[in-house]
Amino acid sequence: MNTPPLARTKPSTQYWLGLLFIPVATFIFTAMALGLYGRLMKDAVISRNDVLMAWVIITIVVILWCILRDPHVLTWTLTETEPRRGKNQDDLVIPFADIESIVLGLPPRLPWFFRITRFDPHGHGMYDNLVLLRRTAFLLRLRGGRMMPLNFMTFQYQNGRTFMEAFLRLNTAKIVGPESYTQAEMRKLGVAGLNRMVRV
Repeated sequence: MNTPPLARTKPSTQYWLGLLFIPVATFIFTAMALGLYGRLMKDAVISRNDVLMAWVIITIVVILWCILRDPHVLTWTLTETEPRRGKNQDDLVIPFADIESIVLGLPPRLPWFFRITRFDPHGHGMYDNLVLLRRTAFLLRLRGGRMMPLNFMTFQYQNGRTFMEAFLRLNTAKIVGPESYTQAEMRKLGVAGLNRMVRV
């Protein structure tokens, strides 16, 4: 690739520190799953060694998945002609010529299973965070009926804000207002994951 990079993201220090909490999360998940299994299957005998073995296996699988996959997915390189995902910069390439328009902010309406968390004192913070993520994201409308909601301003990304600001500066002419959202797009974006390609 001859074009020099203008910005680049990579996994942040917070992301790597977050991996230290995986054993705690997997232990809780394992204990709950095996506890539920033991209640449903009343004849089942689950020993402490069974719980520990399941916990170790699940923890190793999750950590390996994160170490092998996430650095690749969280690495993006921006040039004057395109953003590229992947450590080798060839996993996903989005030429600027393929971008039909950019909408700042995703539709605020979330699916019902997220909206009900507003009424839970312990879940309201999660709902607010989801709304903030959607407000700071932007949507790429691409040729061929594709679209991608982008947001690199989460804790996993280092230099995410710099990347997004540089990206928008290069594509200012393509920015349109949120009134351009169609009903089909709003339905699709209610459940679409960030930084993933979807089709209308």
